Parts: sequence; structure tokens; C-alpha cells
Amino acid sequence: MVFASNIFLFGFLPLFLLVYYLSPARGRSLVIVIGSYAFYGWWRLDFLVLYIAVTVWSYLLGQAIATARDKQAAKLLCGFGVAGSLLILGYFKYFNFLVGTVVDLFNMDPSTRDLFWHVILPIGVSFFIFESISYIVDIY
Repeated sequence: MVFASNIFLFGFLPLFLLVYYLSPARGRSLVIVIGSYAFYGWWRLDFLVLYIAVTVWSYLLGQAIATARDKQAAKLLCGFGVAGSLLILGYFKYFNFLVGTVVDLFNMDPSTRDLFWHVILPIGVSFFIFESISYIVDIY
């Protein structure tokens, strides 16, 4: 869905604003999250699953950091959370580059690249992952 499309301007946006302003103040953050997921899911449901998984990952690690028994355990969990988020980002940003480099390095037939998946870069993945990292580090 595009911001300038009729479906967004006359369907999604009015419905979202109606639900948002009818919600109690403490439930509005949840409305924003659900609305954001609905908007993103309109494009690709598989990437929506990825974003929900990153959200759950960050939240659970944040809770574990907040309830850690000592500073060393919290630091370890923080490092684990940041590393996991960066692995996700690295996969989507650099997998195609890595496969292409290996194919070129070993003088493989370029059609060999077709044996590997061609990873599609989700829109906003860098922003989303860095927000995830920011949340984890802020909780620490």
C-alpha cells in the first residue's frame, strides 16, 4: 500500500484514526503497533512475520535484561540480543554479496548463483533492526 493511494487515503487512514482516537490513552500504543503491522503486511506477509519475530525477540530479551540477577548476566544478554539483531541485518543486507563473491572467487559458473536463494531486502529492515538494538541497549 502506498501513502498516496486511494485505498490508504480513503480506507486505511480513516479507519486507523477512528480506532486510534476511540481507544483509551493507554491502549493507543498497541493500536499504533497493530496499524503499523497491518500497513507493512499489505506489502509482504513473510516480512511481516520477520518483523513480528524481531519485535518478540527484542521484547523478551529486554524483559530478561530487566530482571537479570546481576550486571554481568544483563551485559551478556544485551550482547546476545545485539548480536542476534545484527545477524538478521547482515543476512538480508550481505548474503547476496557474499554468494556473488564466493562464486567469483572460485571461478564458478555464474549460473551457480541460481543454486542459492536470492534474498530480497525488506523495506526498512535497517531502521527496524537498529530500533531493536536501541531498545535492547536502553533496557540494559
